[in-house]
Amino acid sequence: MNKGDRLANILKRYWGYDAFRYPQREIITDLLQGRDVLAVLPTGFGKSLIYQVAGLAMNKLTVVISPLVALMEDQKDGLLRRGIKAEALTGRIGRTRMRTLLDNVRFGDYRFLFLSPERLKHTLVRNFLPHLNTGLWVVDEAHCVSEWGHDFRPEYLEIGPWREHLPGVPFLALTATALPETRRDIIEQLHLNNPQEYNLSFYRNNISYAVDLTENKFERLGEQVKQGAPAVVYVGARKKSVDISRMLREQGIGADFFHGGLSRDEKTDKLHDWLSGTTPVMVATSAFGMGIDKQDVRTVIHFDIPWTIEQYVQESGRAGRDGLPARALALIDTRDRENFFQLLAMQTPSVEKIREVYLKIVGRLHVPTGDGEGAELVADIKDLARRWEMPVYTLYVSLQMLEKYGLVELDEQSARLSQVQILSEPAVLYQVLQNQADGSRHWKVLENLVRSSVDIFDYPVKFSERRWAYQWEMDQKEVRQALERLRRLGWIAYEAGSDKLTIRLTLPRDDDYINMHAAAIRKHMDIKRRKAEKMWEYMQTETCRVQFIKTYFGEEDAGGFRCGRCDNCRRNAQNLTLRQAEQLVINLLKQMDFMDFAALSEHIPDRELLHRALSRLLDNRRIGMDVRRMYFLKK
Repeated sequence: MNKGDRLANILKRYWGYDAFRYPQREIITDLLQGRDVLAVLPTGFGKSLIYQVAGLAMNKLTVVISPLVALMEDQKDGLLRRGIKAEALTGRIGRTRMRTLLDNVRFGDYRFLFLSPERLKHTLVRNFLPHLNTGLWVVDEAHCVSEWGHDFRPEYLEIGPWREHLPGVPFLALTATALPETRRDIIEQLHLNNPQEYNLSFYRNNISYAVDLTENKFERLGEQVKQGAPAVVYVGARKKSVDISRMLREQGIGADFFHGGLSRDEKTDKLHDWLSGTTPVMVATSAFGMGIDKQDVRTVIHFDIPWTIEQYVQESGRAGRDGLPARALALIDTRDRENFFQLLAMQTPSVEKIREVYLKIVGRLHVPTGDGEGAELVADIKDLARRWEMPVYTLYVSLQMLEKYGLVELDEQSARLSQVQILSEPAVLYQVLQNQADGSRHWKVLENLVRSSVDIFDYPVKFSERRWAYQWEMDQKEVRQALERLRRLGWIAYEAGSDKLTIRLTLPRDDDYINMHAAAIRKHMDIKRRKAEKMWEYMQTETCRVQFIKTYFGEEDAGGFRCGRCDNCRRNAQNLTLRQAEQLVINLLKQMDFMDFAALSEHIPDRELLHRALSRLLDNRRIGMDVRRMYFLKK
């Protein structure tokens, strides 16, 4: 059996597809020949299928580095369902458990091992990896290695040096979007050896882009999703996802919310309902989407402005994966500009502000210079921000930067869930509830507690007031007050949870340490500001929106490109010159291969102008027309 037939057989046997999409087969062939590859492929293209087919064809272990725990688990589970042995080192794994998992991978004929970049620092992992029969290394979300990428992570810099320990093992770097500077950084920082590069445009011609300036974004949102077609609405905050989904439901629209603070079971249930169409509209933060493959999403709406064009393109690209017409709509109002740049200022603190946060931490811990390694500060970040008189955003980003450069370690897992147990006997409680008719809020909460868990009479049950408040259609403060009253009355044992995080010093106190990284921090903040400013510029542009994004990503065909579908192209189509109309026809035929007069007139409404443009293009033999009266571009 030749190599091509073998790849086709693997594709058909495990995924049921009859053919590869360009350039999936080409990338796999390069990898099988031992070449490094950098592939920039749009959202929804099928990047994971490339390394999974390649890994199976190599018949060795494939190591996949990814920063997304949920996506790693999803990929692992998908492989296991296909009968392919895979393991993922995610979550908090003790040393003994980790050794067992690695032994399983080493001696159990596993084909895929998923790791976060942080795992590469673990001594056990570092000792094991060189001894595994590895055929391929994959770096997913490879833009994270570059400061020009939209999500730079210093831990990604740990990956490149592994090339020294893996002679002859090809590397595949994958990302959905990358600026030219980012692509150069990926090659350099990952030590890629003369890689084959594949850089596909983000643009899919079935998606129309638009920005809608409105005085009432929520009213406009309701108009856009009321038809019931599958949609995703992206918002910037968890609370907003809850509030907007609730308001949509009050209008009779099937909506739910999704964000990173949900439990895994909650995420699974919500995703199932959305994929099945039970709840067609998902209101979500950016935590929603990675690895989620729903083909028939008709609309992706950004209720809040994303921070980068890369983020916007990835999220918008989740529309129309079935190839049918879809929309990417951004909603803005007159207050958005001020809010956007105020938040941006909070999220790009100066070096001096970051140093101030560090000094306040060590000051609160009372550690002298040269001491304090391992000291911990347990605090509520909102309380700290209030005490230190700074926005919560600014404090949190400052802490993240201190963590990036190795001064502190943040442990947000130290936050505890609340717990509650009903102290009454069930029979007694049921009798009491039947006799309570005054409608008091605490009795309603007690009744809900009875229904929440069959075990709540026997031992404390952990829960989130926020989630229960949503389920019971109450305010979170009301839930807490009712629980406190029930505790005082003796009906329940209730212990409120904690929103605190642990800030741990990873080095002895050094007040000058930040100065060593001042230039890098300023560069990071400058890039973040410039990307955000470019995103706002996109919102305001009057040119073709696809052309704007193509220019941003440095695509070769950006100059003079007109998609003919975005709001600006449709608006400007009323004032086209004859030459511009000709160029628009050519661009449209490049995308669609064949179009009739009626289809073209949707983009050039002036029928007389369209007739003239088509006549000149036919006369100059730049286009042709077949017996069906379909126009096509001549080679």
